[in-house]
Amino acid sequence: VQSALLLPYFDEHDLVERYCREIMASRFVCRRALGTAFVLLVANTMFVAPVLITKPISDTFLASDEVPKTTNTRPNILLVFPDELRYDWGGLVNNPYYTPKDLPLQTPNFDNLARTGTRFTKAFVAAPVCAPSRACLASGREYDAAGQGENGASIAPSKDGDFDVEEIPTFYKVLQVSGYWTMITGRDDLTKRTGPGLNGTYHTAALGFSDQERCAGSVDVTWGECAGTDNGAEPCQGRFANESRTFPTVHEKYGAWLSTQTVDPSWQKRYPNVSNAFELDFARYAELTKRGPYDSIAWYAIPDYLPLTDDQYQDNWIGRQALTLLNRMPSHVRAGVDSRGGQSRVGGPVGATSAPWFLEVSFQAPHPPMDITASMGATVQHRAAFPVPYACNATVSSLCSTTNTQLTRRHYAAKIERVDWWLGQFTAQLERTGQLASTIICLASDHGEMLGDRTATAKSRPWQSASSVPVICSGPGIAANAVVSRPISSMDLAATFIDYANAVKPENMTSTSLRSLLQHSHGGKPSGHNVMTASKKGSAAVHTVDPHASGGDYSRQYVYSGLANFRSVIHYVNSTSIFKFFCCNRQCPGSTDADRAITESRHGARDEIHLFNMGDPSWDKSGRFEDASTDLVLQHLDLVAKYAALLPEADHKPSYGWLGCSLQGWTTNSSNSSFTGVAGLWSLQDGSQATIRVNASLDTTFPSVNHANAGPTMALYIHDAQHPDWDALEGGVTGKKLWFPFATHSNLSAVVDDTFENIRWSNGKTWVHLQD
Repeated sequence: VQSALLLPYFDEHDLVERYCREIMASRFVCRRALGTAFVLLVANTMFVAPVLITKPISDTFLASDEVPKTTNTRPNILLVFPDELRYDWGGLVNNPYYTPKDLPLQTPNFDNLARTGTRFTKAFVAAPVCAPSRACLASGREYDAAGQGENGASIAPSKDGDFDVEEIPTFYKVLQVSGYWTMITGRDDLTKRTGPGLNGTYHTAALGFSDQERCAGSVDVTWGECAGTDNGAEPCQGRFANESRTFPTVHEKYGAWLSTQTVDPSWQKRYPNVSNAFELDFARYAELTKRGPYDSIAWYAIPDYLPLTDDQYQDNWIGRQALTLLNRMPSHVRAGVDSRGGQSRVGGPVGATSAPWFLEVSFQAPHPPMDITASMGATVQHRAAFPVPYACNATVSSLCSTTNTQLTRRHYAAKIERVDWWLGQFTAQLERTGQLASTIICLASDHGEMLGDRTATAKSRPWQSASSVPVICSGPGIAANAVVSRPISSMDLAATFIDYANAVKPENMTSTSLRSLLQHSHGGKPSGHNVMTASKKGSAAVHTVDPHASGGDYSRQYVYSGLANFRSVIHYVNSTSIFKFFCCNRQCPGSTDADRAITESRHGARDEIHLFNMGDPSWDKSGRFEDASTDLVLQHLDLVAKYAALLPEADHKPSYGWLGCSLQGWTTNSSNSSFTGVAGLWSLQDGSQATIRVNASLDTTFPSVNHANAGPTMALYIHDAQHPDWDALEGGVTGKKLWFPFATHSNLSAVVDDTFENIRWSNGKTWVHLQD
């Protein structure tokens, strides 16, 4: 079976997986197809491989008799997909923390894409880490339904840690079945645990790709064999030593190509034991690992340069493969004409001139390590200062020092600018070949990067820096120079591409098409296809899209995101009320002392909860984002219960770790004991006195002052003519409502059964006895 013509088409994984299960036909079709294949193989006929590869099979991810909607002009689609590009570094940045002049980032092609298309300023990923986020995009499903719990870890213990091609269809497959020629290059991370394979063919057919140049992520290229060693140099090298070897085995395409490349003589002295660029790449990562663990400052503020040439730099390899894929498409695809006309069944013959194309270019940059070549470093070495990280605590991490901050951000910028350069190359190629006018180009990413914000690096956090990404699209029919401030999910691109392909969404795909927002012409104008040419420095008016005024059919009211121990929901009410709520089991990764203090003020609270209004104009202009001072959670406890109810319950699956959102300590309990009484005078710090009235339920859920004797809390209403400003804080209502802890002279647990005849109140500094 693995001889002759079949070898290039089927790798060493079994024939059933590669042909039958991946196509997901019925059992009868599988048996018939495999039986026929077996007979042909036994006969050893020379036309077996062409028959198996070119014969379309009906894809039952869609309804068995479903015929996709078709038109005569379906667009080509180019998705440029860098890894770890945060929302405020991606083309005409528009956010409360940076302004374009504050961010010395040179991205003329990103900017052109934004000027000639539509950009979304509040785009969130379904899961802020590589493989889960990409699984959500590929499947068009939310995190809890996409099957990928973590990098290399499936939700279901019975799965192998890769994307579940057996049970979950991809939008790539939907496009392919509808007649698209589908291509991908770079690190797709859909088989992150197993890897893409030496030829990039592992699960390629099942995922829905007609052609590919897949590779692993930068670290996995040479360290793929070191899974489970925490990228530790010593354990990995020790393993090789035990096997009488020094270097890992080539296991994917980019590494295979590197192994054929020579080492630049200028680096040979520093790395004398390497014989090719693949071994050099491994030696470099071993060097970084000895400086510090993965995602530490050693992988961010890198003072020297990557010892590979510009030609060997991974993203340049990925960019070249993208051009290769565009150039080697079948002639009827390169023609860019879709004249199928609608006569074909799903997956059936589509004619000689019927295939538009889809290409995803999945770059490695700007994912860490922040390792760049010397020539890339020269372009940013003398750049103006970059903004400092938000709430970066220099007493906790040296990453927050000015030197390390600027070094890290310069290298991050250089990696982004390399992707921007390649976008210019792709669009130039499309213009030369006459395909630009029929191509939609989108820019997005799998997650952001903390980049020192909150004294954190990497992603895997609910905060804006990690969970929000740029999404920009330009092309035929898409409004130009338009800005959409309504929150979206980046995985909505799946349904968007299916919509433009006039295909049918698979069952259980919750992705929502953005087409109505992209084509909205109120304020913006259709872009045509001028995204291509040289960068323009013009300052044309930016048009804000109002989805209500447009009457568009974008129906998503809630945007969800989550990973491991946290879940979040973003709720669009109107343009000035856009609430972001998130709940973290016990503690949020990346939270500051001020953030945690809010939860600590809730007696008995298990989970850390936050609420922000991203539509509040004052929030947009405050110079802060997701700051403890803008947190509304204590002011809107009603919304806490509402949004928590939208989150999934505890799943008890080890790869998840989600315990559900506990409202213990966050919501009132009307069944608690209550009493009313008047209590003498309250001694104020300024020496005056105020009459106080106690009128509240015994409640263990409202804030308690951080005091050694703090217990359950009650409401204290202060009536004081000497301090009218207290009344003003209540909007003119008589009496200021304050929350203080109370305790008895006995232990705290006896409070509930006490007669309340002897209660001590505290203002956080002094204690006063209240009688009756």
